[in-house]
Amino acid sequence: IPYGTRVETDDLRKVDLAEQYLRARGFGVVRVRHFGSVARLEVPIGDVGRLRAAKNEIGGVLRSVGYEDVEIDDRGYRTGSLNE
Repeated sequence: IPYGTRVETDDLRKVDLAEQYLRARGFGVVRVRHFGSVARLEVPIGDVGRLRAAKNEIGGVLRSVGYEDVEIDDRGYRTGSLNE
């Protein structure tokens, strides 16, 4: 959730459900960045291809928890990416 954005319980629920789902899909390290109706997914750079290959299915599941769009960060997971 970007700095300065009011954190709502529903936003946290969406992030939690999305991250749980991705972990269940075998992505051990995952971060869902919440931008309102958009979920930006970060996984280690070596897993980006596998995430891309499953984007349609993952997008469908994430839409069911409330996201309208799903983006994959091709730079991979890194801490502090919201500071960039």
